[in-house]
Amino acid sequence: MCLHKQPCSRSRYLKDALPDGATLLGVVLSSDKTHITQVGNCQAHPLLISLANISADIHTKGSTKSYLLLALLPVPKFVHPNKRLCGVLADQLLHQVISIVVRPLKQATAESGRMMSDPLGNLKYCLTPLVAYIADTPEQCVIACISSNASAVTMAISTQFGDPIHCTAPESVDFDQRLWQEPLNDLQKSR
Repeated sequence: MCLHKQPCSRSRYLKDALPDGATLLGVVLSSDKTHITQVGNCQAHPLLISLANISADIHTKGSTKSYLLLALLPVPKFVHPNKRLCGVLADQLLHQVISIVVRPLKQATAESGRMMSDPLGNLKYCLTPLVAYIADTPEQCVIACISSNASAVTMAISTQFGDPIHCTAPESVDFDQRLWQEPLNDLQKSR
C-alpha cells in the first residue's frame, strides 16, 4: 500500500536506486515477550526474522514457517529497589542484544550489499534493509526509545496531547516519503 501522493512511485524509485543486478531483500523482524517454560516464570522475547517480499497470505500461516527464530532475547530481573532504573536497564539490555544479533544485517547494508546464494545456488548481489519491526505497543515503545506516556511520532508527552476528538493533522506533511528517500539519496551519493 502506498501512502504518499504519487501512488507506487516508491517501488519504482527503489528499483532505480539499486546498483545493476542487485536484489532488494527487505527484512522483517518480529518479537513478543512470551513464557518459554510451562513451570516457573521464565520469559524471553523470541526475535523472529522474515523477508518482506513473502506474500501476506503465507506470512499469516504458521505452518509455512516463513518466520525463523533468530534469537531469544532476555527478560532480565533486577534486584535494585528503584523500579524506573530497572526498567531503563532492561530496555538498554534489549537494545544491546538486538544490536549484536542484527550486526551482520547492518554491516551488509552499510557496505552497500553482500553476495548471497538463492535457493537454486545462484549468487546474487543483495541489499538487506530493515523494513519493518512487528511488535505490540509496549514493545514498540521500548524499540523506539519512548516512554508509554509519550507520543511515538512527536516530542509531546501525555500532558501535552490535547483533545483527541478535535485534533486535525497537517495536510502538507509527508513523513513516509522522507523516511525512505534520505537513505536512498545517501546510497546514490556513495555510488
